[in-house]
Amino acid sequence: MSARGSAWEAQLERLHDRYAMERRAKIQRNHPGVRVHADRGTTFVGSWRGDGPPDFSGTVAGRSVVFDAKDCER
Repeated sequence: MSARGSAWEAQLERLHDRYAMERRAKIQRNHPGVRVHADRGTTFVGSWRGDGPPDFSGTVAGRSVVFDAKDCER
């Protein structure tokens, strides 16, 4: 993910935290599964799987919402 994409997701998470504090919405980040490359006992080497759920899901004003956060360059 680009630095710009990471910044966009961080901004969204701050906004979701504010909405939760104001009791306006409850949105959570959904991470894709992890592909394990090497198991070293108490630690492992892995990477996020490419396929996975939408980036965010939750409830806004009693309605379920599910969405991806995408950054597009021109």
